[in-house]
Amino acid sequence: MELSVRNASCGYGTTAILSDINLTIKQGEIVCILGPNGIGKTTVFRSVLGFLKLISGEIYLDDTPRDSLTSKEFAKSIGYVPQSHTPPFAFTVPDVVVMGRTAHLSNFKAPGMRDYMIADRVMEMLNIKINGKDYTVEKNTTILEACHQFGIKIPTLCYLKDINEIGACRICMVEIEGRDHLVAACNAVCEEGTVVITNSQRVRDTRRLNVEMILSKHNSNCTSCVRSGNCTLQSLARDMNVLDLPFPHKPIYRAWDHSYPLIRDMSKCVNCMRCVSVCDKVQDMHVWDVVGTGTRTAVAVRDRRDIMDAGCTFCGQCITHCPVGALRARDDTLKVFDVISDPDKITVVQVAPAVRAGWGEDFGLTREEATVPRMGASLKALGFDYVFDTNFSADLTIMEEGSEFIERMTHPGEFPMPMFTSCCPGWVRYVKIRHPELAGNLSTAKSPQQMFGAVTKTYF
Repeated sequence: MELSVRNASCGYGTTAILSDINLTIKQGEIVCILGPNGIGKTTVFRSVLGFLKLISGEIYLDDTPRDSLTSKEFAKSIGYVPQSHTPPFAFTVPDVVVMGRTAHLSNFKAPGMRDYMIADRVMEMLNIKINGKDYTVEKNTTILEACHQFGIKIPTLCYLKDINEIGACRICMVEIEGRDHLVAACNAVCEEGTVVITNSQRVRDTRRLNVEMILSKHNSNCTSCVRSGNCTLQSLARDMNVLDLPFPHKPIYRAWDHSYPLIRDMSKCVNCMRCVSVCDKVQDMHVWDVVGTGTRTAVAVRDRRDIMDAGCTFCGQCITHCPVGALRARDDTLKVFDVISDPDKITVVQVAPAVRAGWGEDFGLTREEATVPRMGASLKALGFDYVFDTNFSADLTIMEEGSEFIERMTHPGEFPMPMFTSCCPGWVRYVKIRHPELAGNLSTAKSPQQMFGAVTKTYF
């Protein structure tokens, strides 16, 4: 059955609170307005009833107009049987669980009431049991999400919420009563009455075995790895007390040109597919792909192309989401120190806005301590001759782009419009790769970093 409410208003007493409400209630869904602090027991029902009777508006039950609707008719229309049958057929808190999108109103005035919320859809709830305790979760919730919701930790390696929920690593294995095999919690959906065990001996042994097998093909030279101390696999091995490997250690090595801004180390890849998913589903660039089968399965540049020919914009999202050190940015620190140590060279450093704002975090400094002057003094102490802020060259970029924009505006038809900024080399690369027809809309001005480099080399 279906109940539609159109052009409705609702209030408390004679005070109108919500107006112009349009919604449809299908069988199995409940719409309600909550009382103070989201709780109200019978107040919940009275608000529902007041909402359905309406101050103004029309009610349609299966496309039939109605002047009013009783509580029993409402319950019947949505197939709802309340736990309490006491007059006036009251809903209790366990009966009505409000989820989904909500609109919060706090600026209205109504006697005896403080806050109202209206939910346009209430999700179907399921009863499950985790490690002997009863819980209630929304329908279609995965076991992993349910455990996270209630503070029950399940280890993961490949999982990225809504992006990579494929159970590739098999680290999040759990036991479900009635099933012979373990399941991956990240993509196993809860069902009514599901009984989950997250920490049995069988579960612990399986997780540990899977970590050991991953480590058997992982380059474990952690002391020289950029992710040491911030590595998910390293943390998992430590938490599971993996001290020795029962399998032969056979990492797979592949050559990579280290002059590229993005460095991939095949020997550290755990085939979690997070880089593939974030590049496909978030960035929509499709640079990475899975190649090979069976034990030869690996992640590589799509179609086995060179990374410079794969349409990569070097956005860095794959690096950010890699749980190990298989992907990293090229590090030129040693080259910088070589230049600083050269007495015949003038060294100039440019500080980006992100560095200026967050440089103190790695040193444990408070925001008050991590001041810009202190940062400048630290850079000078390292040996730089001059320290500049990107704001300087950003002003140059604004002037250049502004002049170009005026030129285009005053000569209509001669230049493509609108004009896009060219401040980010990654953005410019993206346009040229994915939308070459818009390349003419890009400003011809360089980025602030490029302008600063040109000005610095000219001045010094």
